[in-house]
Amino acid sequence: MVSTPESIACSDVFEMAVTDASKKGYHATKSNQEVCQRSKDAIILAVKPNIIPDICADVMNAGGSALIISVAAGVTLETLEKNLPGRRVVRVMPNTACLVGEAASGYAMGSLCNADDNKIVQLIFGSCGLAREFKEVLLNAVTGVSGSGPAYVFQFIEALADGGVRAGLPREDAVLLAAQTLKGAAEMVLVTGMHPGQLKDMVCSPGGTTITGVDELEKGYVRRQGERATWLTLTLDLQFDLGLTIQRITDDCHASCQGCDSTQYAARRHYRRGNHHEIQPLKKHDVIRLQNYYSQCERKSYLLFMNDSRTLKTAVTL
Repeated sequence: MVSTPESIACSDVFEMAVTDASKKGYHATKSNQEVCQRSKDAIILAVKPNIIPDICADVMNAGGSALIISVAAGVTLETLEKNLPGRRVVRVMPNTACLVGEAASGYAMGSLCNADDNKIVQLIFGSCGLAREFKEVLLNAVTGVSGSGPAYVFQFIEALADGGVRAGLPREDAVLLAAQTLKGAAEMVLVTGMHPGQLKDMVCSPGGTTITGVDELEKGYVRRQGERATWLTLTLDLQFDLGLTIQRITDDCHASCQGCDSTQYAARRHYRRGNHHEIQPLKKHDVIRLQNYYSQCERKSYLLFMNDSRTLKTAVTL
């Protein structure tokens, strides 16, 4: 595998990016085919999803047998294998912390991959943090937790720091303390293996300052909002995979559809615009695709929306 910068070839359409990579010792070029021809072990497709077909065409034209690793959001293994017939492909969801060697990456192996390919993925992505294999159907959840998660953590660090500044700390010190606090807390979860709730209880003395602060966070629905942010991220990522947008049934949904109790609502078909309801069945192939998805990740009772209309078409209960 890689031992020196010269062992890595990369391409980019922008001259500045090519120049910067060359200065760091990499073999940089504007030619995708040249990169493919020089790659013996693995080729990483780090591009926007809409240009994956063009990039795959370059890979096929160049030939070779290197493992193909895609980090393009929402591009499924099925799509990759269709555009790269006969090639071994892997789909990876890394996160921004790879820039500091602390990434949390999830990946799914294609149908033609072998044990050696798994070792290659672990070697590459394990070198910059945690790399864990999942069934592809769970990569949407990986996106919601670790792919988008850093942004939520940054917001919480900023919030803690703001509180410190309000109490009189200099901004620089407040940010440093907040960031180190989250880093230390995360390390305790990883090292001890204890449930986060147990670790929280260890800090909260009866009638103390910490439990008072925790109570205030609960009043602001921090726990619920964290779960909801993860869920909304998952559904948007799933939109790319299935061409459908999914929304979990909640009390809010129930309240918006008067006269439907939550159990019945999961099994009924609705078309809703304003206060108007009527039955509108979904196309059979879409229901089958959704059922196949949920049968793999063992989820139940979801509402199904079609992207093009924002109108509720059906709900599928498994």
